[in-house]
Parts: sequence; structure tokens; C-alpha cells
Amino acid sequence: MLGKHLLLSSVILEIFFLVIVFCTTGAGHGTYVPAAIIFPYWVIVMLLSQNDLAITISVVLMLFLYPIYAILLLKSRKGRSFGLVKFGLVSIHFIASAIANYLYHYYPHGL
Repeated sequence: MLGKHLLLSSVILEIFFLVIVFCTTGAGHGTYVPAAIIFPYWVIVMLLSQNDLAITISVVLMLFLYPIYAILLLKSRKGRSFGLVKFGLVSIHFIASAIANYLYHYYPHGL
């Protein structure tokens, strides 16, 4: 029961975040800071890659990022690794967000 609720909540959260990012980026004329915080892996790939396949994969990852997080949390829930997985996901996301924001502000070929 908790699994279905967590997964459904992550999908709803994903849609909400996509709307926020779409509105703040302004079809390329706004700011990408919220995108770098909410979807850091997508921003990193968009800034560093000129490869269409990598960009496509990053967009797919962006569309399923929070449901993937929910699935990882659900898979680790039964063991002792739940706290470690939670800490790892938050840490990796925070570090990726910091890198994405740094690249967005200082990388010469920005978005």
C-alpha cells in the first residue's frame, strides 16, 4: 500500500516540478536555476554534451527521475540499507545540483 502511494506521489511531484521548470525557463528565455536544482543531471548533460543520444537519454531520465528515486527507496525499505539509500540519494542530488548551478553560471557554452 505504501509503495503505491509513494510511487503515485512521486509521479505527481514530477509533473509539478516539470511545470515549474517549464514556466521558469520561459522556453529558453528565462532562468535555468530551478531546473539545475530540481533536475541537475539534465542540466549537466545539456551543458556538457553535444551528442544527441546523450541529450535524449538525459531527457528520459529527467522525465522519470523522481519515480526512479521512489523505486530505489521502496526496494531498500525492507533492509537496513534504507537510511543509507536515502542519504545517498539526497547527497548525490545535492552535489549534482551544485555542479549544475556552477556550470550554468560559469560554463562558457551555457544554455
